[in-house]
Amino acid sequence: MLRLFVKLCFFTNAESSDALKNDLSTRNIIRPAVNFDDGYLFSGTVFVEDRNGWIKLGEQINVRIDFPTIDMEVYNLICNKLFIGAVYNVQAASKIIGKCEVISYQYE
Repeated sequence: MLRLFVKLCFFTNAESSDALKNDLSTRNIIRPAVNFDDGYLFSGTVFVEDRNGWIKLGEQINVRIDFPTIDMEVYNLICNKLFIGAVYNVQAASKIIGKCEVISYQYE
């Protein structure tokens, strides 16, 4: 499983017509996809320290994203795209709804 620690920001409606319409409650499961380029699009589960708070559109927040579907075979295909400071699109299907910047990562 790949685990990313990222700075996550969901776009506001002013920034993108594909933006989410509302802030996200951290009480709910948040599972956007991260686009690692070259056709590698994987959904992951977002973990936030404050499980009773909100992720506000347009604000950057440090989170952990776990990707249980990224096994060793897939990790070997994308590991050359992983580095601290890498910026990836965050998506809901084909809609780009935000960005994330890698702070650190690990494969378990």
